[in-house]
Amino acid sequence: MKKAVLLMLITVYWLACATAQTVSNIRAKQDPELSYWKINFDLSGNADDQYQIKLIPFKTGKEISSTRSLGGQTSTNPGKNLVLFWNPFLEGLETDGWQFRISAKKISMIFVQGDSFKMGSNDGESDEKPVHQVTVSSYYIGKYEVTQKEWTAVM
Repeated sequence: MKKAVLLMLITVYWLACATAQTVSNIRAKQDPELSYWKINFDLSGNADDQYQIKLIPFKTGKEISSTRSLGGQTSTNPGKNLVLFWNPFLEGLETDGWQFRISAKKISMIFVQGDSFKMGSNDGESDEKPVHQVTVSSYYIGKYEVTQKEWTAVM
């Protein structure tokens, strides 16, 4: 019994590791004229998954946990040579000497198949008339509700 439980735990751990995302090969270069940083990185993981990217600039005695002037691929599928842009000057910080850590968190999305339907009423209120055809395209939506803090962090 103990061997079966141990084997099951090892299998679960192995599966988690095999499907986990990994950020690697972080390369950063500062534009000499405009002082912004261009950060390239690789992200491995399940090709069908979408990941939220977080950049953490740091240097001696200082770490920026929330970047306001971040641009680039902050939400992406895994791939090579993905890119982020960050300008410390726009955040009121000194521009030189930064290093970077990047984390990736899987975004749980589900696919909703688009379709067409009839909407409205010929007998209802004036803003319901006439009955008309509405088509909604297919889309992805978050599997879980998000907090206002999570929404603010992404937006």
